[in-house]
Amino acid sequence: MTSTLRTGETRLPNPGIEADLDAAMNGELDMKSFLVRFADAAIIVPSVVDVASDAARFRPLLFEPDGESLMAVFTSRDRADRWAEAAPYSTVMLGRRIFEDLPDGVGILVNPGFGLGFQLAAAGIPAIAADLDALRVPGIPDPSVVLEQAILDAQTGRTSPETLLETLARSQVYVLSHTDDGLSPVTFLRDGEPGIVGVFTRPDHADQFTEGVEFALYVEAAWLAANLVDGVGIVVNPGTPHPWEISPEVVAAIAR
Repeated sequence: MTSTLRTGETRLPNPGIEADLDAAMNGELDMKSFLVRFADAAIIVPSVVDVASDAARFRPLLFEPDGESLMAVFTSRDRADRWAEAAPYSTVMLGRRIFEDLPDGVGILVNPGFGLGFQLAAAGIPAIAADLDALRVPGIPDPSVVLEQAILDAQTGRTSPETLLETLARSQVYVLSHTDDGLSPVTFLRDGEPGIVGVFTRPDHADQFTEGVEFALYVEAAWLAANLVDGVGIVVNPGTPHPWEISPEVVAAIAR
């Protein structure tokens, strides 16, 4: 399989949520607003056993301060690596899915072993999971809706292609991947050759392409563009009524 990413550039940064966490811990961002952003961020969740072949085998890394079970999650893979001996495997989830899928009686411990972190007791998790939509900052719609509307507006001439590219560059997109250690994106054919990476505004758009693909994750579109090899393009939401193909030349412009 030919790689579409530049060598050595597959470890995913997550500067946005770390900046938000720092602001929340310093009192510059209220916890309500932070949790909304955490819910839409890509979070690393370590596992004690390999989940590549069977997600049902997932066993999280648990800590038990004061006798309460807390599941460890991390805002970057580098932070998770500190615990690789205890939990050598991992998966990537949106924060909101973590809230929704936590077992009863288990809380969350963000970035254990680092000063930049916090914990949420198990007792508070059900309320957060139930109220995530209400917790969204007033006036700020779902990011996937913003990007999808921007695509439609550009395709119908209501906004310029430049405006659409600016929206895409600061958006997180959902990418199918052949591996969960960094990123090995699924490619589509162009002129009979794999030369275009498929990305999606939300997971349900990707469902028709998941056969034989075990992993998926969110990445910042600008980061993806910067790390694609020369000559590789992007198609947003292939297989939907409003796909958008981006040439390699435009991908290079997004990266800049």
